[in-house]
Amino acid sequence: MLVGVSGGPDSVCLLYLLNQLQKNRKLELSIAHLNHKLRGKDADEDAIFVRELAERLKLPFYLEEIDTRGEIKKRGLSEEEGARVLRYEFLNRAARKAQAKKVALGHTQDDQAETVLMRLIKGAGPLGLGGIPAVRNENQITIVRPLFEIWREEILAYLKENKIGYRIDASNSSPLYLRNRIRNELLPYLSQEFNPNIKEVLANTADNLRVTFEYLHKQGKRKFKSATSKLNGTIVLDSRKVKSYPCAIQREIFRQIIKELKGNLRRIRYQHWKEFESLVQERPGGSIVDLPCGISIEKKKKEIVCSLKEV
Repeated sequence: MLVGVSGGPDSVCLLYLLNQLQKNRKLELSIAHLNHKLRGKDADEDAIFVRELAERLKLPFYLEEIDTRGEIKKRGLSEEEGARVLRYEFLNRAARKAQAKKVALGHTQDDQAETVLMRLIKGAGPLGLGGIPAVRNENQITIVRPLFEIWREEILAYLKENKIGYRIDASNSSPLYLRNRIRNELLPYLSQEFNPNIKEVLANTADNLRVTFEYLHKQGKRKFKSATSKLNGTIVLDSRKVKSYPCAIQREIFRQIIKELKGNLRRIRYQHWKEFESLVQERPGGSIVDLPCGISIEKKKKEIVCSLKEV
């Protein structure tokens, strides 16, 4: 198992707990740390801290440094999104080097609550509002989050009680990042003025939505297969079948189309879902919906043809 360790309290706590379990659980641990080069000397000192931690625990250590700002400019991503994408790419590379089947990350119940609220503000659908999954498969590697039902205050208490040191990321206090403003301003305000259990409510909401979405996703994939044929990279839907499906299933079919054609749902907004529904239910044959990244959906007499144009 590869453990992603930033040097902060959550990942350090995770590492110590897993290290205690090594013999009983037959775990073979290694540590990975990515220096995003975003915080100058502080970031370099984080890397030194984690390296020394790996040496103290006698665990293999994998380190990379990345010019995050240069990479995200090249890819057209925001700093927050870009840092996340680069981090997961690194973890996949490190896991392959370590021959690890699982990557353990230190996300907590607090992270879940913050994520759900952040995505709600941004206008996410049921998938996004389901929050961060406790277990996720990605590129033949399983991402696991063993601290997912633990609150950050419990982690800090454990570290203090056991006199375990960790690094503090000063950028976590910066109001430049939306997540920080949610963590440091919005959640305390909601807790004080509306519901002292707001974080538990958000985490429970994510759990309920995730269970519901998993069922819906499974049904949508089944209907997608039964109504679809593929030819030279083009997806062809039986328009009468799709029209007969409930709206929730139509949206899942739309999700499958986008993922098949472009691999992800980035830049797909609520109005695009509504345009697809309108095309299926109301618009006449010959109507076309053009979506971001060159996706074209055309309604014909008995078919809906979905393709990816060169852009």
